[in-house]
Amino acid sequence: MTVIAWKDRIKDNTCIPSQLRVNRDRVNPFVNRQKSMTDYFDSLPTMESHYCRASSSKKYLQTDWKTKMDLYKFYVSDWCKSHLTQPLSKTTFCEFMSSRNLCLFRPKKDECEICARYKAGTMEEHDYQLHVLKKEEARKEKQTDKANNSLVFTVDLQAVLMAPKSNVSTLYYKTKLQVHNLCFYNNISKDGYCFVWNETEGGLNADEFASIWTYFIEKKILPKVENKTDIRIIIYSDGCGYQNRNVTMSNALLNMAVKNKITIEQKYLEVGHTQMEVDAMHSLIERRMRNRIINVPADYVQIIESARNNPFDVKYLEHTFFKDFRNISSYKSIRPGRSSGDPKVTDIRALMYSSSGEISYKLRFEEPWMLLPQRKSPFSAKSFEEMQNLHQTRLKIKARKYDDLQQIKEVLPADFREFYNNLPHD
Repeated sequence: MTVIAWKDRIKDNTCIPSQLRVNRDRVNPFVNRQKSMTDYFDSLPTMESHYCRASSSKKYLQTDWKTKMDLYKFYVSDWCKSHLTQPLSKTTFCEFMSSRNLCLFRPKKDECEICARYKAGTMEEHDYQLHVLKKEEARKEKQTDKANNSLVFTVDLQAVLMAPKSNVSTLYYKTKLQVHNLCFYNNISKDGYCFVWNETEGGLNADEFASIWTYFIEKKILPKVENKTDIRIIIYSDGCGYQNRNVTMSNALLNMAVKNKITIEQKYLEVGHTQMEVDAMHSLIERRMRNRIINVPADYVQIIESARNNPFDVKYLEHTFFKDFRNISSYKSIRPGRSSGDPKVTDIRALMYSSSGEISYKLRFEEPWMLLPQRKSPFSAKSFEEMQNLHQTRLKIKARKYDDLQQIKEVLPADFREFYNNLPHD
C-alpha cells in the first residue's frame, strides 16, 4: 500500500496500525499541549473579589502572581516540567487565558475605566472633563482639610492576603484562607492603624466595616484628643458602596457623633483616582512581606507592626469584635433624593454627621452642606461596648477550601497544623 493510501485511511480513521496507535499523541501534539494548558488553568484556584466591579463576569486568580509573565514562567517551570509536556508560546498562553475570562487580581484603583474609555474614543468630551474636574476638586479639598484640621485620615482595605503563604509550588494549586487588613492613616501625625482578620472571624459586609470605623473613632482617636470641644474628624476613602458609602455605615457614624458630641465628615475621592496617603502603608507592608513565610493568619501581625521604624498600631480581630447595627438605625436611606431623576447615593461626595443627630451631604465639594431629605427616626446612641455582637460563632469556609487547607498543612511545621484542624467548615 502506498504512503498516500495509508495517510488517507488514517485521516478517515479506518485503519491505524498498532505502531501508530501507540504513538497516537504525536499525530497532533498541539491538541494535547492545549489540553494540558486547559488542565493547568483548571487547577488554579480562583477567588471571589470584593475589589472588582460587581458587574464583572471575569474570574480572578489568587494573588500568587503579579504579572502574566510570572504565571507563564510557573506554567513552564512547574506544570509542563512535572507533566512532561512541551509548553505553548507566551502569545498562545495569553490568548487562551483571555478566552477563559481569567484575570490576575488587581485592586480597582490601579486603573481608571473612565480615562481608559476616553483614550479609546468611547467617552464624550463633556463627561470626561467633568470627571477630571471632580478629581481635581477632591484633591484640592483634601489639601485644604490637611492645612486647616488636625484630625484628617485616609482609609482603605489592603489587597487581600493569603494564609498560608510560602514558596512551595504545590500551594499554588490550592485555595487558601483570605486575610483582610483595613488601614487608617493620620495625614497630620503620620500614625498608622491596622485592623486584621481572617474570613472565619468576619466577612466583608457593611456591619464589619462599620464596627471597625466606630471602634477606631471611639478607642483610637478620641482618647488622644486634648481639646474635647468642637471635635471634627474628617475621613477620606474611595466610594465603595458596601464598605464606605451605605446606610449602615452612615447610621453607625451618626451614632458615634451623637454619643460623643462630635462632628464626623466622610468624604469620597473620584472613582478611578483614589490614590491616598494610606496607600504608602500598603506599600511598606507589601515590601516587608516579600519572601516571608506565613503559616497562620496571625503571622501577619508582626510583619505589619514592623513594616516601618515607627510601628503601626495593629489589632487582630476575632468574630466577637464585630457589632450588629440593625438596632442603630435613624435613617432608612442616604439617597439625596426621592423621585426618579434625583441624585443617587453614588452621586454623594461628602457626608457630615452632627451631634444633633442630622446628616448633611454634598454632591460637589464646592457646594454648601444640605440636610439629607430623608425621614429620620429617633434612636438611643450607644457606645461600642453596648452594641450587640454580629456573629455568635466563627464563620464557616467551603468544604473544598477546608480540604485544600488540610493538604497544605502537611508542609507546615507541626505546631501550626492544629489551627487548620479547627477551622469551621461546611
